[in-house]
Amino acid sequence: MDEKIYRDDDIGDIVLRRNARSRRVSVRVHPVRGVTVTVPYLVPYSAGIRFLLSKKKWVLSVMARQKAAFGTAAPVSPEQTETLRCEAREYLPRRLAALASRYGFEYNRLAIKDNRSNWGSCSSKNNINLNLRLMLVPEHLRDYVMLHELCHLRYHDHGPAFHALLERLCADWFAVRYLPYIRVRQSILSRQQGSRKGTPDISSGMTFFVPGSFLMLFASIRPSVLVFYIFIF
Repeated sequence: MDEKIYRDDDIGDIVLRRNARSRRVSVRVHPVRGVTVTVPYLVPYSAGIRFLLSKKKWVLSVMARQKAAFGTAAPVSPEQTETLRCEAREYLPRRLAALASRYGFEYNRLAIKDNRSNWGSCSSKNNINLNLRLMLVPEHLRDYVMLHELCHLRYHDHGPAFHALLERLCADWFAVRYLPYIRVRQSILSRQQGSRKGTPDISSGMTFFVPGSFLMLFASIRPSVLVFYIFIF
């Protein structure tokens, strides 16, 4: 795979990349890595540029939306990466072990890596990998990723049984960790509704913690994006 840089006055620097596995010309807009045009190996870069210019309006609109959503993100420097690695090696093993102990999981070993495309994974040999960039996100999101990977120790897929287990663990763990916040939110909702009497049903607050809610806000954001606007409450 080889590449070159093409400069557009409106878009900026664009990476032109030739890939033998590509079957068509494609354009990708990333909030950190910028705009990339990939062409099949035997296709000239000029064809990729023509395709890009035909999609220029779309590219600019995506760039504007990403800037509004994520701000101006910057890559992590090598020095910052090593700092994160040290923090992750200190924090993540203890946290994962605590969650595994609470819910009766046993895993083989833990590896901490600097991945760009996922937050964690679990192998068929019950080895768990966690991304050191988890140290950049709030604690509840780290916990969610670890619970997700622990559930893969029993179900190595994303079928109904896996999601049922994950939802059950999330409902329990986040109720323990964030029950005071749930009570505050339920109190506010009760006052807004005015006529409701009695104690708010705390269990209804669990809807804020089911995996689907996390996935919509978090799983779609790759580890290389360093600016997060993720709120539960």
